[in-house]
Amino acid sequence: MGRHLLVHIGLPKTPTTTLQSQVFPALDTRDGFIYAGVFQPRGSKESDLFRSFTLAVLKGDQSGFKNAISDTPEDCRIVFSEEMVTVGSTRRSWEDNLYRLKDLLEPYDYSILVTLRNPLDAIPSYYVELYESMMERWPVFKAALVEDPRMGIFLYSSFIPFLRDLFGSECINFCRFEDIVSGDLANVGQFLGGEIPEGLHLPDMNQKTKKGRAVRFQGKSKVKLSNLLLDKLDHSPEGKFMTRIYAFFIFVGLPVLSRIKVRRFYTVPLPDSKEIEKLRDAIDRDVLFYESI
Repeated sequence: MGRHLLVHIGLPKTPTTTLQSQVFPALDTRDGFIYAGVFQPRGSKESDLFRSFTLAVLKGDQSGFKNAISDTPEDCRIVFSEEMVTVGSTRRSWEDNLYRLKDLLEPYDYSILVTLRNPLDAIPSYYVELYESMMERWPVFKAALVEDPRMGIFLYSSFIPFLRDLFGSECINFCRFEDIVSGDLANVGQFLGGEIPEGLHLPDMNQKTKKGRAVRFQGKSKVKLSNLLLDKLDHSPEGKFMTRIYAFFIFVGLPVLSRIKVRRFYTVPLPDSKEIEKLRDAIDRDVLFYESI
């Protein structure tokens, strides 16, 4: 029979963390499963096999993958889950990642799982996820940001045919966001070729705090505490008294504060109804494609 590689490629913002923390780690090795990762929280149980997989797909370095996979039983099902496969950046596009994945999987039997979400919901949510890298050009949500290449994964009328042409329709499995959050994992079970473990609790692992018409979240990159406080001073709405307190602490402790790095919080305005309507018009075919799956 040989090894069968089962690869979940996201998409981002489609309960990937739930699958990575609650479902895939619960697969039974007695049924021939090996879950290579990613484990949540990230970095907690990173294996050589998963590390070599990500190096091959994200950086094109396949040198360690053959050695790592040769240490697994020949008759097993190896599960990988990594939404970064479909995340583009300035250094690499999601298309390049998928071409490298295809090249890596070519010698093996494989199946692909794609978790999907209505693009009307996914695109605004992904905008929040990418806000740190998008805020200079897109300080508020605009429907026109669907032109950003990173959003192409949610333009299903072109993205899904691309996947089917690349990997083969018979190798692609889909599961929708609303099915996962409702506890319906039938399509995930079909991808795995067997039963889903019973008694699973499927919480929403990536909820962000909503404040009225905005979302508040903690960024990923770190900034100097001194710069953060200086920025707070420049935009302080609290009046002269609080501004003087900020100034005192900043300038008295500037040498110390400049050595401390913290992750800053962002408050991102949610799109208004006009922008949502513009978005709906722009991606109407993609919404219909999603509803047809």
